[in-house]
Amino acid sequence: GLACGADGELWACTATAIGRLEHGKLRSFLDATDGIPGHLTQLIVDPRGGLWFGTDGYGLGGWLDGRVTLLRKGGRIDTETIWCLLFDRDGSLWAGTFALGLHCLREGSIVTVSVAEGLSHHDIRTVCETPDGSVWVGTPAYGLGRIRGEEVTNLTTDDGLLGNSVSA
Repeated sequence: GLACGADGELWACTATAIGRLEHGKLRSFLDATDGIPGHLTQLIVDPRGGLWFGTDGYGLGGWLDGRVTLLRKGGRIDTETIWCLLFDRDGSLWAGTFALGLHCLREGSIVTVSVAEGLSHHDIRTVCETPDGSVWVGTPAYGLGRIRGEEVTNLTTDDGLLGNSVSA
């Protein structure tokens, strides 16, 4: 994954490390020696400082207060695979998962939006926010989902979507 910081810095993650572009060269920032578990899937810069990363098999991680922290199954995030990340305009962190929908970390608590709340599927591959504050998610075979406040709506090919696999 790629991410851009508030000061324009470019960050990149490979499967096993996170680097930052400095003076035209990518420099290692975090790797296994810092506690990065490997199998990185996504990266996002926290507007308040720090980095967050998703993994395939190790949950959600962050570089916070100078150390790597993992929020994984049995802990604060009840899934092992994170496909996508978003900071919304209110500063909440949204994490799209392989098996349990969308988790939102907001003010120290976690809210989950999944099939039980109305999403068409639990596998979330992409997430973004529109100017009206809606959070949109893409699924691998069940179209788009829109979360606006407590309301969840879905769009599929039956609604005019060109295909039900939405991954970017």
